[in-house]
Amino acid sequence: MDVHTAFLNGDMPADLILYMRQAPGYVLSENPHKVYQLVKSIYGLKQAPRIWYNLLHKFLTSIGFERCNKEYCLYVQKVGDSNDDWLIVVVYVDDLTIVSRNAQLVKNLQVELNKRFKMQDLGDLHYILKMEVKRNRVDKTMSLSQTKYIHDLLAKFGVQDSTAVSTPQVVGVDLVAEAIMTQDEIAKQPYDYRGLVGSLQYLVRGTRPDIANAVRELSKFLSCYNKTHWDAALRILKYLKGTSSYGLFIDGKMANVSYEVYTDASFASQNNERKSITGYLIMIAGICISWCSSKQACVAKSTAESEIIALSEGVKESEWLSIYRDGIPSDKANGRMV
Repeated sequence: MDVHTAFLNGDMPADLILYMRQAPGYVLSENPHKVYQLVKSIYGLKQAPRIWYNLLHKFLTSIGFERCNKEYCLYVQKVGDSNDDWLIVVVYVDDLTIVSRNAQLVKNLQVELNKRFKMQDLGDLHYILKMEVKRNRVDKTMSLSQTKYIHDLLAKFGVQDSTAVSTPQVVGVDLVAEAIMTQDEIAKQPYDYRGLVGSLQYLVRGTRPDIANAVRELSKFLSCYNKTHWDAALRILKYLKGTSSYGLFIDGKMANVSYEVYTDASFASQNNERKSITGYLIMIAGICISWCSSKQACVAKSTAESEIIALSEGVKESEWLSIYRDGIPSDKANGRMV
């Protein structure tokens, strides 16, 4: 659901006094130099997002929702005694995603929201944050992908007609840093390397763990790149062209909701620094929910040490994620396996 003109709903806090000039076309002829004191939040205020969030938080908690202690965009409400009597609301600014097994609970919440705010019901979730959501209610499956976003990137960087490749990286090719460029020198470059790498990072954060290592490598050269680095970034795009439909798949028929943590390390793979690379993958019910490819902060003295460092990072991430798992209803949850 979408909140119409969300930022206009909030009142200015008593301890916050702000003024604005008279708007063009609404200037008082007898007092053209006077200003207005704001009593309501408006778009353009740096305080507006927080004022809106505090208002929404107050409303949701007033009707029985509890906010996740570690993730303030997640609200949960237990209505009855069964696992069907839960409501979950995920907040992204003025967009609310409502989750429940009980359709009537969703309808009741929509009624309450419409009483308080001017809302627009966008129906079932199909697209959010540049991710496509496809659901098969018969087979009880769901998939998340970023196909449209990938196609937009292919067109933006002019490789939509290029031949797809089967891997995101060329094995055995080491990228070497150029001299660090100034901002003016970067602005004069004939290719938008930073823009492309940033776009690829968004894919990694969304639904594409398979390019995490390749994008990590490119991210080291944001101020010291050349044509070789640009070609390496374009190779990832060509790989994505052939795998644009890849993403995350959720199977609702799984008998058990297993919680699995996988870690690995590449010992001393950074030739100049001799630092190792950490990789981890965390899965719940067979779906990846968190992944990482990152350079270790210290120099490991052995393969075993690099593996232990990677294991530590994976377990720390899984401990953080367990906060959400423990707060969300499930009748199939099992313990953690590392």
